[in-house]
Parts: sequence; C-alpha cells; structure tokens
Amino acid sequence: MRPVKLVMSAFGPYAGLEAIDFDALGREGLYLITGDTGSGKTTIFDAVVFALYGEASDQNRDRNMLRSAYAEAGTDTYVELTFRCRNQDYRIRRNPQYERPMKRGNGFTKQSSGAEIVFPDGRMVSGDKDVTAEVTQLLGIDKDQFMQIAMIAQGDFLKLLLADTPARKKILSSIFRTQNYDLLEQELKNEAREAWKLYDDYQKSILKYVEDVDPSVDEETAAIWESEVLPGGKTTEEILALLGKMLEADSCELEKKEAESCSLKAEAARLNSQITTAQATQKKREALEADEKRRVLLAGEKLELEKQKKTVDRAETRISELDGRAAVLEQQLPEYERLEKALALQESLKKELENRRNSQASLQSFREETECEKAELTGLREIPALLEKQKNEQKETKLRRDSLAELGDAYAHLEALAADRNAAAASAQRAQRESEAASERFHDLNRRFFGEQAGILAEQLEEGCACPVCGSTIHPNPAHTSADAPTQADVDAAQKALTEASRLASEASSAYAGCKAKVDGAQENVEAKRKSLSGNQDLSGAELVAQAIAACEDRLASLQLEIQRKQQLNERRITLEKEIPEREKKQENAARELQEKEKTIVGEKAALESAWKALEAEAGEDEP
Repeated sequence: MRPVKLVMSAFGPYAGLEAIDFDALGREGLYLITGDTGSGKTTIFDAVVFALYGEASDQNRDRNMLRSAYAEAGTDTYVELTFRCRNQDYRIRRNPQYERPMKRGNGFTKQSSGAEIVFPDGRMVSGDKDVTAEVTQLLGIDKDQFMQIAMIAQGDFLKLLLADTPARKKILSSIFRTQNYDLLEQELKNEAREAWKLYDDYQKSILKYVEDVDPSVDEETAAIWESEVLPGGKTTEEILALLGKMLEADSCELEKKEAESCSLKAEAARLNSQITTAQATQKKREALEADEKRRVLLAGEKLELEKQKKTVDRAETRISELDGRAAVLEQQLPEYERLEKALALQESLKKELENRRNSQASLQSFREETECEKAELTGLREIPALLEKQKNEQKETKLRRDSLAELGDAYAHLEALAADRNAAAASAQRAQRESEAASERFHDLNRRFFGEQAGILAEQLEEGCACPVCGSTIHPNPAHTSADAPTQADVDAAQKALTEASRLASEASSAYAGCKAKVDGAQENVEAKRKSLSGNQDLSGAELVAQAIAACEDRLASLQLEIQRKQQLNERRITLEKEIPEREKKQENAARELQEKEKTIVGEKAALESAWKALEAEAGEDEP
C-alpha cells in the first residue's frame, strides 16, 4: 500500500483544509516526515491510520477528540485518503463524531461518525465496521500490525524487533500469508497425535492380555512372570517364548488331567448304576406307605358318614315342625304386609316433611345471601374506573420519576464536566504562565547573547589579522565579554524550552476549549430537561431533583398499595357478576323442587290416611 493523496479538514491542530500530494514527492523509496516538536507530524500519522482503520495512531487519543479546537463551528471535520494497492487506486473518506451547528434553528447537534470506501471499479461500501473490514482484507493486516510494519512512527519499529516470538510470528504470517502451512503443520501434528494414541491403545491391550495370563505352571515361571514380565522388563519376543514354554507345560498337564478324567468317568458310571437300583427300591417302599395311609383315611370317613346321617334325621323332624308354623303365618301375611307398607309410608312422610322444612330454611338463607351480594356488587360498580385512573397516575408518576432521574444524572454529569473544565482552566493558565516565563527567558538570553557579540568576536582576534568588523589589523582596545555572558548553547536550550512550553500551552488551551464546549452542551441539556419537567416545581438543583424523585417514590408506593386493593375488589366484582345470576337460577330451581315435594307430600299423606282406615276396618271385622 502506498499513499497517493491525503486531505485533512478541521483535523487535529489544522483548523482549515490541508492536503498532502504524496505523488509530488515521487513514487519510489520512503517518505520521511520531520519537523519540530508540535509541528503536526503525529497528526499526519493519525489521519492516515484514522482513514484506514477508524482509530488514531496513538492509543491515548480518542477518535472522538480528533476535531480541531481551532476550527470554525461550520467547518466539517473529515479525512480523505487516496492510496494505491496492487497498482489500483482506492479512496476512503471518514469523519469522527463531533458537535456541529444545527442546520435549522440555534444550538448544536451531534454529527455521527461515518465512513465510505470507493473501489477501482466504482463499487462503494459505507459504515465504520464494514469499511474497516474491507481495508483489513485488502491489506491483509489489522491496525496494530499496520502500526508495526507499514508506518514506522516514534520508535514503533523497535516494538516489532523486541516483540516476543508469537507476536512476530502472527505479524509475519499475516504478511507472507503462511496460513496454509500452519494448517498443514497442525494436520500433521493431529495425525501424529492419533498415531501415538493408537500405539498407546495397542500397548494397553497387550498389557491387559499379559495381566490376564495365569503363570502358575511352576514356581520358576511364576517368579519370572511376576518379577520381570509384569513390570515390563521383557521384550515381546521374550514374552512369546515364555508363553510357548508355558503352553508346552500346560499341554502335558492337560494330558494327565484327561487320563484322570476318563478314570473318574468310569467310576461315576458304576456309582450311577447303584443309585438307579436304590431309587427303584425307594419308590416301592413309598407306594406301600401311601396304601396304608389311604386305608386309615377311609375308616375315618365311614364314621363321619354315620354321624351326618343322624344329623339329617333330626333336621327332617325340625323341618316338619317349621312347615306347620309357616302355614299359620302364611294366613296372617297379607295383614302384616299392609301394616309394614303403612308404617313405611308414614316414615317416608316424616322424612319428606323434615326435608321440606330444611329446604325452606336453606332457600331463605340463600335468598338473603344473594341480596347481600347484590348490594355489595352495587358498591363495586365504580371500581374499574377508579382502578384505571390510579393505573394512569402510576404510569405518569413512573415516567416523571424516570425523567427526574435523567435530570439528576445530567446534573451529576454537568458537575463532573465543570470540575474537569476548572482543572483544565487551571492547567491552561499554569501552562500559559510557564510559556510566558520561557519566552521572557529566551528573549533575555538572546538579547544579551547578541549584546556580547563584540566581546565574543574580540576573543577570536589575532595581531596582524584583519578584524571581521572594521578590517583593521591593529586591535588596540578589544571588547571584553561579561562574566555571566550566555552562550549559544544557553540560547538554544532556552529556545527549545520555549518551543516545548508553547506546545504544552497550546495543548492545554485546546483541552480547556474541549472541556468548556462539553460543559456548555451539558448545561443546555440540563436546562432543556429542567424546563420540560419543572412546571410549578423548583428543580434548579440536584438536591431539589432528589427530593422530587423521593416524593415520586413515596407516591408510587402508596399507589401500588391502593391498586392492589382495588384489583382485589375488582376481582370480587367480576366474581359476583358471574355468581349472582347462577345463584338466582339455583333459587328458581330450588323453589320449583320445593313445590314438587309439597305435591308429593300431599299425595303420600292421603295414601297414608287411606291405609290406616283400611287397617282399622279390618281390625273391627276380626273382633268377636
């Protein structure tokens, strides 16, 4: 990347429009930016870096403080950079956030930060982040890397030389685009890691099989296995040889065991034959014992049958007696049935009468409760309107409280800015006094230095040599320098001190101007908020605002309690509006059921009277 043209407007110490044509300086080699301290060298760096990445070159300078303190209010602040990359020209224009006069009306407003880049094909991208992303992709480096390798400013090249290996690796990798090699290296490391992991898995599997081996073939082999194989003191070939030896020993032992097994199988066959004969004998013995038990059981059952026969005979005699008694009762059965029906009807009538009295009492109580609820509902009709009114008041009070809190924050911000402004004013005054003192010292030393020039020249005169002033070769009465005559070094040091003091005074003045502008803007903001909120209330101070906020909080707490009580009453109103029609319907149903019960009672009463008359008539006929 090579800069072609840089335009700065109201940027840093430049109050107006400044343009630098780099092509006029040539298209080859390096650009050296030099000058006295405070002459604006760093501002050129700031402008280039701000155009590319939206930030100043120095981390201690905020991008929103780049507007010139000396610029007129109507002058726009921006940086426009044209640069060449891969033989194609790109143009970037950026502006920081700053305050400017309003286009309509009086006062100031904030000009938002903006950026746009125009590509060689005419395509344009806008927006701070998008433009920065395009520049980073185009150049292949970010802002920090650009500061380290592309624009060497005030010892930053030393930072690259002294940076640690990871930082240099990251920068150089981005420059020479070695990311593919990094990816290949990482893939190879991953494959090696997987190979070692597979090797470890095989080793663990072998170790598991070795641990599962039973080495108890003989004492010598077991000792070798425990002391050398398990701790890992044997190679795989040695372990395999030892396993072969153990397999041979196991084969011999297996042949012995198989011979013993054949002998044991023959003995087992003989014993199984004897067991079969003994089991047959045992079955015959058990059959004989079972026959004896059945014989005893049959004898007992015979005695039980004889007892049951005697019981049956007695039962038949009792049944004959009961049959005679049943015949007598059967003749009296109709009268008993009519009597039972009459008694049951009488009992039913008593219950119906009792239920009727209870129903009448319940219906009356139900009606009285319904009337009370109707009266309560009438008193609750106005609750929704009152609730809505209190909610609106709560909402307005919250809005006022929040607005008052913003005003309180604005007062606190104004106070902090005023303190910064006063400190900046004191610093500016102190820097101005130091600058004036340095100026007086420099002019005094410079005047005295020129006053001593005759003596200084006289010290260099030689007899026979012409005087550089009058040309005479005779010097009868040469001038002498004073004992406290200043030297050229003293004058140069005083001039350097004056330059530094002037720079500090200028910076302090700019800082004070910036703080003052902030205070003025904050004061306007406070006044606007106070006027919109004050009304008949005095809000001319942070303490009064705090009191107003406290009053709002108290009112909100009171409103919250009232709203909760109103909400409970409103819920009661909704419940009553729903329940009263249901209760009235239930009253109608209960009254209807009561009428039906009365009709039933009248019918049952008539039937009871008829039944009693019939019983009395039958009783009269039976009397002799």
